[in-house]
Amino acid sequence: MLAASQQSLNRQGNRMKKIFKNIMTGLVGLYLISLTLITPYYNYQYAKEHGFINWLIFGEIVATIKSAVWPYYAFFSDEDSFAGHPDEHHYANSKKASDEALKIVVKSGDITRLSVENRNKAADLLGLAITEANQVQSGYLQKVHPEFSAIYEKNYIHSISLLIEGLRTNNTRVTLEGAFGYNEFAKWMQSHEKDLSF
Repeated sequence: MLAASQQSLNRQGNRMKKIFKNIMTGLVGLYLISLTLITPYYNYQYAKEHGFINWLIFGEIVATIKSAVWPYYAFFSDEDSFAGHPDEHHYANSKKASDEALKIVVKSGDITRLSVENRNKAADLLGLAITEANQVQSGYLQKVHPEFSAIYEKNYIHSISLLIEGLRTNNTRVTLEGAFGYNEFAKWMQSHEKDLSF
């Protein structure tokens, strides 16, 4: 009688192990399938927000690692996170537009020798950049870095305003002043890269 009851318990234990194993296999399978969808999505988002060149340099690795731990971002990430926040989108849109304007300048080789057509294109893009930049709230900028709000206002928004004015009026002095300020912003961003919480 005792042996029969022991066998019954062993069978139930084996059955439970099989069920658990099947559940775990199913969950691992679902996770692996989800990676085939999530990995391209995170890579696309990174390239969209930071630009294709930045994605090629190191973004692919960052985005792929982020996709590997996507359950953390889906279930355990901080509720105060700005992911998907309107300020984040305005910042990303502003940066993208200013990057596109700077590509036009880089292609020409000299900001003071842009053709009228390229000056207008760059000024239009910078106009979009400043429109988006002005919609970013200071609370978001403070969370990125304690000094970021002041740097953003002084060296990003003000410099873009000068660049637009200089390009629209073909005023070399104002254009160069804007370019210098923007370079200061870029240097600050590079030197504080590890401290920024986007």
